[in-house]
Amino acid sequence: MVPHFSPLFVLLLPFNGMLSYQIVELRPDPNFFRRLLQKDGRDKIKTRRMSSIPHPEVFLGGSCNPTTWRQDEAIPILRNSGVTFFNPQVSDWSPELIELEHEAKENSQILLYVLDSKTRNVVSLVETAYFLGKKRKIIIVLNLFQEAGHEIAGEKITCNEFNDLNSSSCLLKQLMERQKVAVFSNVREALRYANEVLKERSKETDEKTKMREAFESLDVEKCGQISPNDVSEAIRLFMQKRNQSDELQKNILQKIDNYRKVNHKTGKVDFEQFCQIVSKLNLNSDVKSYSNGHVEKRNNFTPDLFRSLSTPDDRPTFVARNGISVSDIYLGGDCDHHEDWRQKIAIPGIKNACLTFYNPENERQVNKKLSQSEFAAINNAHVKLFVITSTSRSLFPMVLASYFIGIGANVVLCIQYLPDKCVIGSDELSHTAVKDYNRGRHYLADIARRENVPIFESISDAVQTAINKCIR
Repeated sequence: MVPHFSPLFVLLLPFNGMLSYQIVELRPDPNFFRRLLQKDGRDKIKTRRMSSIPHPEVFLGGSCNPTTWRQDEAIPILRNSGVTFFNPQVSDWSPELIELEHEAKENSQILLYVLDSKTRNVVSLVETAYFLGKKRKIIIVLNLFQEAGHEIAGEKITCNEFNDLNSSSCLLKQLMERQKVAVFSNVREALRYANEVLKERSKETDEKTKMREAFESLDVEKCGQISPNDVSEAIRLFMQKRNQSDELQKNILQKIDNYRKVNHKTGKVDFEQFCQIVSKLNLNSDVKSYSNGHVEKRNNFTPDLFRSLSTPDDRPTFVARNGISVSDIYLGGDCDHHEDWRQKIAIPGIKNACLTFYNPENERQVNKKLSQSEFAAINNAHVKLFVITSTSRSLFPMVLASYFIGIGANVVLCIQYLPDKCVIGSDELSHTAVKDYNRGRHYLADIARRENVPIFESISDAVQTAINKCIR
């Protein structure tokens, strides 16, 4: 069964005397996934291979109804540039669409997220934090809420909700700064940058094709591996395809041969390892140096060039910092005074197990944003427990949990959904507000399941699982 999209725009383009097509816009058909859910059930729909979903260049994530930035700005610019994109905005959203959106995000080269102050951005905040943790190529337009009383979907947000929304947006901005991701103030600037990234990606794809051709020409047995002795020849062929000078080729290949003799590696090298070797050679940088009349000695030509290629690890290693001790469990969640699960459930159980914990309540009452010391404490905790209760909006901890799931941390989740008639503090939440915050919970739960993070509805069960993870 092929997923349905509506509308689907196709450009017929002449190419070598034949017509080729380019998908310009994809929009999900919610009725298709409702029918599929009824036919297959939720478990099967999540494991079904969505091989027929195209690979758009840009995913248009972020604020949806009632915003019109996609139709007014993004789509016209992308169409004029001939850039393919996926538009997830629908008039009637349902949880079945999460799977389709996930596939589109996975297949997209760039994730463009516009966080407009016309919506609460609950899902967008959760998703962007996760993608920052995953180090996906993400471009973000972030407009912070200016003041309490701001209207969203015709209702004025209270002072308490403004504080929740603003602190969560500031948290995302902190995470962006930590990952050195630029914040854009308008859609046009972000799209201009996206176009530059796509052009660079196109060059990288061409380079990868040349590397693949050079590698496969030496893989005579078609086993997907070549010997270390063949690596030098494959690199020489690759440099020839790049039209690099004979003298530069000779210089680089001599360095490779010298280090290979020192290393005495005898194992086979697959294509991904070959790409890592080429990447370490930094050929573009060497070309620039050579064109200036000399070839510098570079630190990237190291004796371990062929060593430990099969176990790359770009995940951060967390150690104790500046007096912040390592704890067993970080007790993440809202830090309002009415949230008493830490004192009543978590802390007694952790103490009975003779474990240590970090409670952010006292510090968060003073610092409304995430402090450096708390961030270090989360890093240093063996298990990160996040409790999303049915008595709070819990947007700040949802964003934080999503980020740490993204970086591959040891996370345990408790997710409770807001009831239809929900009162938080002195605020009675509207039907739209409850729907927004519960949608964020749906997306966080989906992210967690895909990353094999345990999820519970019971706080006691979540706490016990965190304890068990520490004493195994």
